[in-house]
Amino acid sequence: GGLWRGQLTASRYVTYSAYGVGDKPKIYRSPFNGGGSNFVSKWTKHSGNIWVLKDSRLNSDIGTVVFNGGEANAIKKPFLSDLTSDLYFYHDYKNTALYVYSTENPAKRFYSIEFNAHGNVITVRVNDVTIDNLCIKYGGSHGVGAPSVNNLVVQNCEFGWIGGSYQQPDVAASDPYTKTRYGNAVEIYGTCTNFRVTDNYVYQVYDAG
Repeated sequence: GGLWRGQLTASRYVTYSAYGVGDKPKIYRSPFNGGGSNFVSKWTKHSGNIWVLKDSRLNSDIGTVVFNGGEANAIKKPFLSDLTSDLYFYHDYKNTALYVYSTENPAKRFYSIEFNAHGNVITVRVNDVTIDNLCIKYGGSHGVGAPSVNNLVVQNCEFGWIGGSYQQPDVAASDPYTKTRYGNAVEIYGTCTNFRVTDNYVYQVYDAG
């Protein structure tokens, strides 16, 4: 039931799993919870119904914003001027500022606000790794991402609210509406042998399970 925020890079011959009783251990790529009373003063009105949260930890492209554990999620837009409807958002990650259209202060409206930050939640670059019985959420890229590896097992895990970031956030596009967004629950972007994915619960993934 413990919660860890950030990214995990796996080591060879290690099984990452749970012990004891209770909920699965949670690994969130989201750097913090931006909702609730502690964050009311940190969201400030930009103009009209547009609110902005400036925080140095918002320095990776955000794929989506998830409210109250999935009660709602925000719709990503490439320009600040596109914020014309409720829960549309724009992220200026180079200036670590995230803008949301909301009828009131987002932290008053939602007790939980999580951010799908660009990057894998768990990256596996080595052979002989097992990921077992973990809750893996709020990553803008992949839940478990690996290049060419052997003997990878991913089992009994929960994957939720994965993906939505730009694949190459820093690459300019003549039309930003056409920039590629991505994110899979479990992804091998290479070749593999003895790769097994079994008995996982997968939901709300931007691209593929």
